[in-house]
Amino acid sequence: MKTICIVHFQPLEKYPPAFNFLRCIEKGGFSKDQIHVITTSPPSSFTEINIPGVTIHRVSLPENASRSRRLFFYLNFHYRCWDLLKRLKPVAVLYYETLSAFAPVLYKKLGNTKLMLLSHYHEYTSPAEYQNGMIVNRLFHLIETPAYSKMSWVSHTNENRARLFRKDLAEKSPAEIAIVPNYPPDEWTQRAKLKKQQPDSKIQFVYVGALSDDTMYVSELFRWIDDNQERYSLTIYTDNYEPNVMNLLSQFTAGNIHFKGAISYDKLPEVLPGYDVGLILYRGTTFNYTYNAPNKFFEYLNCGLNVIYPSVMVGMDEYKTVYPDQQILSVDFSKLEKLDLDLQKKPGCFSPDTQCTAEQSFGPLIAQLTKNL
Repeated sequence: MKTICIVHFQPLEKYPPAFNFLRCIEKGGFSKDQIHVITTSPPSSFTEINIPGVTIHRVSLPENASRSRRLFFYLNFHYRCWDLLKRLKPVAVLYYETLSAFAPVLYKKLGNTKLMLLSHYHEYTSPAEYQNGMIVNRLFHLIETPAYSKMSWVSHTNENRARLFRKDLAEKSPAEIAIVPNYPPDEWTQRAKLKKQQPDSKIQFVYVGALSDDTMYVSELFRWIDDNQERYSLTIYTDNYEPNVMNLLSQFTAGNIHFKGAISYDKLPEVLPGYDVGLILYRGTTFNYTYNAPNKFFEYLNCGLNVIYPSVMVGMDEYKTVYPDQQILSVDFSKLEKLDLDLQKKPGCFSPDTQCTAEQSFGPLIAQLTKNL
């Protein structure tokens, strides 16, 4: 039986686009033993996902491992990956990010030169970040770069990142770079329409995801919301935040900032429609963030929310005209005290011609990956 393999070094549970992709591919009706994924085990605070029809192989790393033990872990992961590829003899392999590249690239070169090799990047990494970052990531990138010309597919999440990637590689760039945005599943919009918003005269802001005051406008946001207690409220859903975030939050006592803790990704379409405005907070400290259209942007949109994002995220500007049904506002977060927003209450969900879904985004990649099955 012909098989395909997907290599995702980081735990799937931390990357909703990755498990959305697996859920989409699982709908293709393939046999149970045809789709194999090798990944790492998530932190203990996460529940491992299980996708019927997809066989998931995991390599475990103890939390808070030492640097030397992590190096052994990287090598062990790719040894296990190589062994899996040798046993399964897949017709195609898709790997995510440079940390997943070593075994798949080596297998194509030494194990099966006819292998259809594909790669996708959740993030953009600049040459300076490769040079100054983990040596393992740098070495794996040196190994994967010559293989681009022999790959059947290379993709990024948006045009700006693809442009930077192509510029960095120059003559070593792949002939084509596909665009695969991080859209949520189709069923989100239908579930969102069933949710009724609770009456509230205030504009209700919501933020979902990791919080860091170093890379995000957290302190500026807290201060602004606290100063406008009669007009705005803020609800935060996260279990991933730096210690100083809670210290910051304790300084603001107006009572209109609500910290809810963790929320399951699959519950978001039932919760987000209860708010008016979804927030994006990146300071744009790297090109990756400057030219980012994050998952939460499309998740907010597909649940009918307006969206506010920092003006330093210039890669978001194009979406102001792409999605006219919602207010998508660029704001200078360093000057929030001077801001007087003319915001509407929640406007309602996408019309069918502007809805963006995971099924739509992943369709071409799935077709390419599975065409030889």
